[in-house]
Amino acid sequence: MQEKHTLAREAFKDWVFCGKPRQGTEFLLMRKYRTSFKLALRYWIQNEERIRADTCASHLTNEDYKKFWKCINRLNNGKATKYANYVGGATGEVEIANTWCNHFQ
Repeated sequence: MQEKHTLAREAFKDWVFCGKPRQGTEFLLMRKYRTSFKLALRYWIQNEERIRADTCASHLTNEDYKKFWKCINRLNNGKATKYANYVGGATGEVEIANTWCNHFQ
């Protein structure tokens, strides 16, 4: 994906340098590389979860446990919350604080 982005970016810069022509080699190359990058990006977005799972599975298959757990940590880290939202039937900061205050009195 990074390689396709680099090619598309360089082709775009060359096209701009040539004065943004609407025909010719620079225009066709810019369109070709841009289309290729957008196709790869669309594929990545549609299959992101599967691609990430396959990457973790390949680390496990290769018995590289350190990379495997690092991959799992990255996948699950976005789902973690720093603070509790619900404690003993109370929701919100003030209610939770009052619940703990009453508990320790």
